[in-house]
Amino acid sequence: MARRAGVSRTVASRAMNNTRDVSAAKREAVRQAAQELGYAPNSSARALATRRVGSVVLAVVDEEPALFSDPFFSQVVVGITTVLARAELDLTLMLASSLSSRERLERLLRSPDTDGVMMMAPRGDDPLVRVADNSAVPVVFGGRPLHGRAEHYIDVDNRGGARRAVEHLVAAGRRRIAEISGPMGLEASVARHRGSPTP
Repeated sequence: MARRAGVSRTVASRAMNNTRDVSAAKREAVRQAAQELGYAPNSSARALATRRVGSVVLAVVDEEPALFSDPFFSQVVVGITTVLARAELDLTLMLASSLSSRERLERLLRSPDTDGVMMMAPRGDDPLVRVADNSAVPVVFGGRPLHGRAEHYIDVDNRGGARRAVEHLVAAGRRRIAEISGPMGLEASVARHRGSPTP
């Protein structure tokens, strides 16, 4: 393929691995040569060369499989898949609800067998949060955990949202305000509770 493209093997390899130090013209020549030759990169060889597995795990740490029927969760999966596709990464979905599946997730967090883990719905002082804090792979939490360092997470301002909701109701003349915040083992529920003091 390198010969067909008129470049060195090093340049061909860099072009196929999408590194930055290849000119647009050479990258296009390599792409065209690969297409003409019907070349498909060997995923195992690429993993050895780049030290990337090519897969990211979305781990749902919840005992209730009904979570998968929540429209919010399906939107999360679509969003994650869209972004990973641009990076040529596959999504592996893992429901860590049984003892064996939790043990499997723990082994995954302690080994370089994936390029990263996104962990959703950890409750309370779930031991997996502490394992994730010291993981051998990058971990991002969907929703800030109640305990642990959680250096990387994505969440909404639950406390501020609850406060604004109460302020809106009070401004509308409401005085008896009920709070439905969710299970108190979740940081989001605790934040909503803290942000919604009733008058």
